[in-house]
Amino acid sequence: MESNLHGVHESSPDSAPVDSSETHEEIPTNEYMQSVARCLQMMMRIDEYRFAFVAVDGISTLLAVLSSRVNFQIQYQLIFCLWVLTFQSTARREDEQITALVPVNDLFNVIPIMADILSDSVKEKVTRIILAVFRNLIEKPEDSQVSKEHCIAMVQCKVLKQLNILEQRKLDDEDIVEDIDFLNERLQASVQDLR
Repeated sequence: MESNLHGVHESSPDSAPVDSSETHEEIPTNEYMQSVARCLQMMMRIDEYRFAFVAVDGISTLLAVLSSRVNFQIQYQLIFCLWVLTFQSTARREDEQITALVPVNDLFNVIPIMADILSDSVKEKVTRIILAVFRNLIEKPEDSQVSKEHCIAMVQCKVLKQLNILEQRKLDDEDIVEDIDFLNERLQASVQDLR
């Protein structure tokens, strides 16, 4: 039995093509997924590639893959790409300098998906990168209203509950502990602001 480019096993070359509704279910079995995720990790480190990735709506593709059931390594690699996108980027185009943060509206949609992954995550590195993305979504926007909206979205997605569960664990990673403390403080403050 051979696999085609979509990772779907075919018994013969005469097999009927797979329709698009079936390919979505096959995402987790795609044998190239990890290689593609690794390449994306490397590409997202370069400003011009980040701009191009956002311009072709690559964030939606990452979210679609993360919404399916993929293994923890692919989760980590794709969330790493989102984390890189939360930083300010500078690029030169036609002799003018462009400074851009990925449009925060594009990243607003990552919160529910990441909150779901966080609640199911058993791997510390996946937890660490999700918390780092959440922290950047609060710390990095220049508009304080955007930070507040991100906090509210995290509260609505029950991130505070997950932070409390994580606090119960014995965590050796100082970055995780610092991010938990920061997020707890900011999310608690946003709950107080709502009252």
